[in-house]
Amino acid sequence: MATYTKISKKEVLKIADSYNLVLKEFHSMEGGASNSNYLLTTDKGLFMLTIFEDGGFKGAKRLAKLLTWFKKQQFYTTRIRRASSGKKVMKWRKKPVFLKKYIPAHIVDQPGKKQLKKIGKALARFHQIPAAPFLPKIHVYEQPRFSEVIGTGKDPEYETWLDEKLNAMDGHPKIDAPKGLVHGDLFPDNVLFSDRKNPIIIDFEEACLHFLVFDLGMSIIGLCSKGSKLNLKKARALLKGYQKIRPLLPIEKEYLQYFAVYGAVKTSNWRYWKYHIDKPNPKRKNKHREMMGLAKNIAEIPGALFLEKVLN
Repeated sequence: MATYTKISKKEVLKIADSYNLVLKEFHSMEGGASNSNYLLTTDKGLFMLTIFEDGGFKGAKRLAKLLTWFKKQQFYTTRIRRASSGKKVMKWRKKPVFLKKYIPAHIVDQPGKKQLKKIGKALARFHQIPAAPFLPKIHVYEQPRFSEVIGTGKDPEYETWLDEKLNAMDGHPKIDAPKGLVHGDLFPDNVLFSDRKNPIIIDFEEACLHFLVFDLGMSIIGLCSKGSKLNLKKARALLKGYQKIRPLLPIEKEYLQYFAVYGAVKTSNWRYWKYHIDKPNPKRKNKHREMMGLAKNIAEIPGALFLEKVLN
């Protein structure tokens, strides 16, 4: 979670009132990358206020609709609170905002192997949810606008590498592998641990219809790496848990390493755009190189060895 938009107490009081809530206190929630988030303490409990920085009203309404879809599918995650008007998404300072019931839980920055097995099981169950018909057909990182960073000259060496990788990958392969609902951004800050038996997956801004093995590749780089180094033992734990619920097909095993590299390349591209073009952030100016290094690290592992280490 992050805070790009500052908001005053007077403004929060007004927003809370539109949800028929009496505000007691609030504070910003740091971390994450995309939207601004505030934790509200009210007369009816804790709520998370999200101000959408990316995706506009279309994206916000789709996410609210998706959270409602999860409720119908009996998938436990954050729940939307409707405003007094009945709307799921409100307008504030020309930006979309909505309110979610806060889940008392904690984030583990570097999950251990036992936790990763549980996350793997949770992800496999998530992949069994029917894909909502309104989901995007591509991941947000695959939008052409992000490749437009090439030629800006902010980091010429990186741009040359990115151009070569994007040309070599040319989108993603046309393979006969299962597609379905994917999270698309399963990093530690999108998984909650509580007194419940299973981890709670949250934050579905990047959810879409895609290859399920793509989501595994993204999850491997998000949950099983530190800096630019992949932890193969952690990846093995994640996949062991996953396959307890949903065994991988041969074609998915074949492309698992590919999608881990692909995910790292696309994430590095997004970070470069985010922290150098969209919202320049000196503190995060080298975050794209972290993923660049991770992509190289995974790609250098011989294919047979990679599968042996993470699956056998």
